[in-house]
Amino acid sequence: MINKSLLGFFVIAAGAVVAAVTGSNVQETQADTTTQASVTLTMPADSKIAIISMPNIDFGSTEVSTSAKNVQAKSIDAPLSVDNPGFATGWAVDVQAGEFTDSSKNVNLHGAQIKFTGANVKPQVASNVSVAPVAQSVTVASGADAQTLLNADKGTGVGAFDANFGSDNVSLDIPSGNVEGSYSANLTWTLTDSVM
Repeated sequence: MINKSLLGFFVIAAGAVVAAVTGSNVQETQADTTTQASVTLTMPADSKIAIISMPNIDFGSTEVSTSAKNVQAKSIDAPLSVDNPGFATGWAVDVQAGEFTDSSKNVNLHGAQIKFTGANVKPQVASNVSVAPVAQSVTVASGADAQTLLNADKGTGVGAFDANFGSDNVSLDIPSGNVEGSYSANLTWTLTDSVM
């Protein structure tokens, strides 16, 4: 027959051993699991933001009238395209229209105005992650100051972008009082606020 006092001793001793094991201050060491990946992007030599395509606009033929006329563009042969290889400075494209002149008759189309009402602006590469530039709605009077047509704020418009103007985006206002003739005007496209 087991002595109760001896059994109690064994229980107390076993508890002390368990307490000693579970109460031990053993610390596990763990290796650092964080590393780094890095890359440096450099600009190619002689890099610059540049206009790479500009449209010719044909308003076709319309009858002379005693009333003012608004004529939609009949054809626009190319997009307005800008290439920004990686500058974050932002940029803008201005357009200026010279006088509409019939050189054979030495007469001008007085008071003519070209109206641009936006454009479909898309990157040339579908995976481009930059915010696209914005096509402005502007009226460009012949022989007057240039207007900002396409604008990229700082940090946007990085990469190559096309501003495609549909025939419904471009029209020509012709005031009454002009004479018949075949008129043409030079369009001057200027890149501003850019790294040149």
